[in-house]
Amino acid sequence: DLAAIAKAITWKTRVVLINSPNNPTGAIYSAEEINGLGQVLEAASARFKKRIYLVSDEPYRSITYGAPVPPVLAAYPHTVVVNSFSKELSLAGERLGYLAVNPAAEDAEAIVAAASVVNAMHVVNAPSLFQQAVARVIGATVDVSIYQRRRDLIGGIMTAAGYEFNLPEGAFYLFPKSPIADDTRFTEILRGGRILVSPGRAFGAPGYFRISYAVPDTTIIGSEEGFRRALQKAQG
Repeated sequence: DLAAIAKAITWKTRVVLINSPNNPTGAIYSAEEINGLGQVLEAASARFKKRIYLVSDEPYRSITYGAPVPPVLAAYPHTVVVNSFSKELSLAGERLGYLAVNPAAEDAEAIVAAASVVNAMHVVNAPSLFQQAVARVIGATVDVSIYQRRRDLIGGIMTAAGYEFNLPEGAFYLFPKSPIADDTRFTEILRGGRILVSPGRAFGAPGYFRISYAVPDTTIIGSEEGFRRALQKAQG
């Protein structure tokens, strides 16, 4: 909602952070939306007479189901892109990634220098062995068809059970609407049926819950009865 973002920006705003494909919804922002956001930030920077930066968090960029992920660096020059190999190479425990700063960004060199200091002083570096391994497979990705199959599998189960949700365009999460207002309570009901999910309020979206389908097909199939019973229990 570009109008809402423009309204929310104040003289205190220094950075706007986006995440696409999004965790937890799986939504992908279109090129029109990204370009529009760039215009909003340019106008706000001029209005408040200071640069407002855009940080684009993109660890799921390679995990999409047909919808393109538009380049953010081309839409707004004062952009920093943060990416990770943890998702596209299934190396979550290794915490390997990178930060890219648009050379045209205001104070680009200072941003890179500051990030380097933070990395050296406050972050434990990844083991050199895995750094060398990742360097050899740059450009490789996981088999996205596996995630798409699992997305369609859990989507079919949730539809048949009667849940409301939007089918994700990327990442590997489903974000259904909770059948009761208290999403935390509903996650407890699901846990009673041996299904672990995260409440939407953990992502600033109460009334929903997040499912990760980065699990074996058999686990997804085995959850069908639990989701059905949880919905029936919640609805009384």
